[in-house]
Amino acid sequence: MQPVWRKVNSNSSANTNNHVNHKNNNNHQQMQPKHLVKEKQPKPANEKEGDKQTKLIKNPTANVTKNGQTKWSEEMLSTHLPIYPIRYDSKQQLSMPKILFDAISPSVCCVLLGESTHGTQEFYELRSLITKYLILFKGFTSIFVEMDWPKVYRINEYIVGALDDDEQAEHDIDALMDDMKEYPRWMYRNQIIRDLICWLKQFNTSLRENKRESEMVTFYGIDMQCYDSLKVLKSLYAKHQHVLPNSAQIMSFLDAINLNYYHSVEREYAENQVRKIYELFVSGKHKINMYKYKQLVYNIDQNFMTLQAAIHYFNHECSWDIRDEHWFASMEKYFQYQSDGKYLGYQHSARVAGEAAGDACNEEEVHSKGRLILWAHNSHVCNAEVTNYSHSNIGALVKQRYGQQSVFTVCFDTFCGAVTATNHRNEPPQFFNLDNNVNESYGKLWHNLAGKWKENNLLIFLKHGIEKMQSMQVRIRPKHSVSVKEVKKRRKIRDIGVCYMHHNPYSHCSNANMLKLADVMIFVDRSNALEPLQCDKHPNWDSNHKAWQNKQNDRN
Repeated sequence: MQPVWRKVNSNSSANTNNHVNHKNNNNHQQMQPKHLVKEKQPKPANEKEGDKQTKLIKNPTANVTKNGQTKWSEEMLSTHLPIYPIRYDSKQQLSMPKILFDAISPSVCCVLLGESTHGTQEFYELRSLITKYLILFKGFTSIFVEMDWPKVYRINEYIVGALDDDEQAEHDIDALMDDMKEYPRWMYRNQIIRDLICWLKQFNTSLRENKRESEMVTFYGIDMQCYDSLKVLKSLYAKHQHVLPNSAQIMSFLDAINLNYYHSVEREYAENQVRKIYELFVSGKHKINMYKYKQLVYNIDQNFMTLQAAIHYFNHECSWDIRDEHWFASMEKYFQYQSDGKYLGYQHSARVAGEAAGDACNEEEVHSKGRLILWAHNSHVCNAEVTNYSHSNIGALVKQRYGQQSVFTVCFDTFCGAVTATNHRNEPPQFFNLDNNVNESYGKLWHNLAGKWKENNLLIFLKHGIEKMQSMQVRIRPKHSVSVKEVKKRRKIRDIGVCYMHHNPYSHCSNANMLKLADVMIFVDRSNALEPLQCDKHPNWDSNHKAWQNKQNDRN
C-alpha cells in the first residue's frame, strides 16, 4: 500500500482555486476522496466591453480584476450571500467547491454536518466527501454519528484494528454492521456508510504501516436511546477484571440492576444505582495503567455515561434537551481522553485563560484535544436560538460554550424528489415521493434561484460563514449571489425525521432565520432516496423506486 499523505493546518487561503485540486502528490492519490475535482479556471480577459459593463451594473459595488472576474468588496459581502454550484464530474459523481474547506480555520474543533431528512442520497454522499477531505487535509481525528455508542463501538475497533484476532478473523465489515440493525437501520446500514468505513480502515492501515498510530481516525456513536451499555459493561468487567479496580463489587452491583422501559419506579432506582457504581469506577480510575489501557477506560467511562443518560432520558419522557446535553458531554469526554487528560473541560479552560466560557478555544488547545466531525439532523446541529424550537440543541450548545469561531456548521436542504423513511416507527424503510417544499420555505426560495441559474446543487454561504471566509482571507469569487434582503425574512425550514407524513408537508416544517442558522447551507433541488442495504428494504422499496425513476425519465 502506498504511504498515506496527510496535510494538517495548511494555509489554505493562499490557494486561489475555487475547487479542490486533486494534483498534489502521487503518494497520496490512493487515499484521497475520488470526487474532489478541480473546477475550470477563470476565462482569460476576452470579454467584450459591454459584458464588463453588464457585470458592473449587476454588482455596482464590486471591482473587476485584470482577467475580468468580479472581486467582491466589503460592502458587497454585507448585502449579498455568495453562492457556488456543486456539480458532477465526468463520472457523474459529486464534487465540492474547495472554498468550503478554505473557510474552515485551524481554530475549528467541531464540524457539524446536518441533513433535513434522514433518507436523502446526496446528503450522505456529500457528507462522506466532506468528511474525507477534513481528515486528509485538515487533521480531523474522529467522526461521531447519530447512533448509540454501544451499537457503533465494534465498528470503531475494526477501523483502528483493535478487534481481537479471533474477532478479526470471524467478522467482516458486513457482520459488524449487523450491530446497527435496530430501527432506523437504513441511516447507517447503507453502501455509502459501508464505503466510508472501508476507506477509514484503509486510511488507518496506512498510518499504522508508517508508524503513525497516534493519528488514526476513530468512528463513534454519540447517542443514548438504548440500554445496551449495561450488557457491554458487564462483558467488559468480566473480561478485564484483573486490571479494573473494584471489579468484583462493580460486577455484583451491575448484575443487580433491572431495567424496565415500562416501570418508572424501577428506572429511577436504577438511575441512582448506576450513578453510585460510576462514582466507584471513577474513584479507582487513577490506579489503572492509562498508557496501556486508555481506550478500555474510555469505553467503560463512555458506556457508564451513556447508560446513565439513557435511563435519565426515559425517566423524563424522552426529553430532547437531555439527549443533546449528553451529546455535548460526550464531546467533552472525547476531548479529555484524546488529550490524555490535559483538556479538563470548557469551564476549566475558560477559567484558566481568564476568558468567558463562550470565547473561542485556544488554537493550540484545539489540536491537543483532537478535532471531531458530527453527522446529525439539522434540528440538532443548526443554531436553535434562531428557530422556533422549544428546546436547545448541540449546535447551540457548542457555539455557546466553545465560541462561534471554534465550530463550523453545514446544514442541508432539498426541494423535491424522493426520500427513504417509514410511516411508523420500527418498520422497514420505504421509498417515498418527496413533496415539494412549501411555498413559505427557504427551500422554495433556493428552488427558484436554482431554476433561474439552471443548477441543481448549491453551496450557500451564510452570515457567519462569510465572516469565517473573511477571517481566513479567502478570495471570494462566487458564480452566483442572492441579496440578504431576500433571505432575511423568516421562512420555514424542512425537518423530516425517520417517519414521513407525506400527505402533510407542513407537519415537517419549522420557522427560522436562515442568515444565522448555520455557516453554510447546501441545497439539492431534486434529490434521490438513500438506498438501504437490500436485506433491510421494505418489500415495495425497489418497485416504488423503479416507478419513480420511470416517471422522472418521462418528465425529462
